[in-house]
Amino acid sequence: IDGVLSDAATEIALPKRLQQPMIDRFKTMAQLSLSEHTVQDGRIPVRHDGQDFDLRVCIVPTLYGERIAVRVLSRSHV
Repeated sequence: IDGVLSDAATEIALPKRLQQPMIDRFKTMAQLSLSEHTVQDGRIPVRHDGQDFDLRVCIVPTLYGERIAVRVLSRSHV
């Protein structure tokens, strides 16, 4: 918040059957390749309550499937 990193939620566990469809949806929204399983970075523009935000998406392959990290950045503070 305001440049200070904080954990909003740690290790939110989704049911296994929902993990890949959710990652695929984030990849589609960030215009990333669904078939590529390497590190990928993308951006999803979002508007909420009249403010513009960027969701910065990072997809990382692991031994147990892909993991996703999402950062929320306000465009008004850039």
